[in-house]
Amino acid sequence: MEPSTTKTVRLDQITPASAQILHVAQGYLHITNIPKNFNYESFLLNTLELGQLLEQPGGDNSTLVKPEPNYENRSDSRTSGSIPPHTDGPWLNTPVGILALACHSPGEKVVPTCLHDMTRFITESLPLPLLNKALERPINWKSDFSDDVKSAPIFEGKNQKLITRYSQNMILLGESSPNLKRSQNAFTHSSCDDFSYCFAALYRDWSQKPQNQLHAYLQKGDLILFSNHRFTHEVEGNKSPSRCLERWFLSGEK
Repeated sequence: MEPSTTKTVRLDQITPASAQILHVAQGYLHITNIPKNFNYESFLLNTLELGQLLEQPGGDNSTLVKPEPNYENRSDSRTSGSIPPHTDGPWLNTPVGILALACHSPGEKVVPTCLHDMTRFITESLPLPLLNKALERPINWKSDFSDDVKSAPIFEGKNQKLITRYSQNMILLGESSPNLKRSQNAFTHSSCDDFSYCFAALYRDWSQKPQNQLHAYLQKGDLILFSNHRFTHEVEGNKSPSRCLERWFLSGEK
């Protein structure tokens, strides 16, 4: 697996090569110096050619992501608190390929969007037998938008690409055995039937290490795009009431 490539560029520096890292799912693109009244949707579809625009959970092309007072669900972008690592739509048959977030207002205090490269986690912390186990074993996921529970593996090979699904809040964990330690050994415990619990604990420990975090500080007008099949993302810290992003889902296929 190739290492991820990060790229921060001004809008006037965008070339087809800039967007190519998204097509091959090897990095993220952070675009700055975007003027007022910019047509983000046309840019995503026509300039970057990031595939089809996919519906948001409410049926719209895009969704405003902003905190609501006293909203406590930490699985939902409306919370004013932090949101743990996740990919969007892990319960879907095929999760969305690319996330795009435009910053309309960073708020009084800029809270970073933090990305974690799941392929690095695989190569650094998952031996091949355990990766195969994650590929084969369905995990139960709870949707934020209904009472439905769907089963799908954390890792799935599709069209010669690796799709990852993960959400620290949406994964339905098994009960921890009292003699299981939060370590790699938990995966190979002879009586372990709580694979989801073990995986969540191991990934949480890995993602909290500074060397495994990519921080993007979005200013007004900035646009960030990243592979939802490769990266988990989280929001660290409490968000200002005036913070407002706009989110698009794209297929990522030309």
